[in-house]
Amino acid sequence: EETASRRLSIQIRDDGPGMEDQEIKRILYHGTSSPSGHGIGLSVVKDLVRNLGGVIDASAVPGQAVRSTFSFPW
Repeated sequence: EETASRRLSIQIRDDGPGMEDQEIKRILYHGTSSPSGHGIGLSVVKDLVRNLGGVIDASAVPGQAVRSTFSFPW
C-alpha cells in the first residue's frame, strides 16, 4: 500500500573545498551571476527537482565538502 510519506532520498557529498551555508542558500534560491563554474547550476537543479515533485536541500562544512540531499515522492 502506498502512503503519502513514502519518499526516495538521494544524498550526494563532494570532496571540494566546501562553502558557507549562507552561500549555498543564496545560490540554491537566487542563482549566481558568476560566469565561472561548471555544470548546469544548483538553482537549475532545484527547479528540475521541484518539477518532479521533489525537494532539494544542501549543507556544507567550510573547507571540507558540500552535501546535497534530493527527496522525491515514491
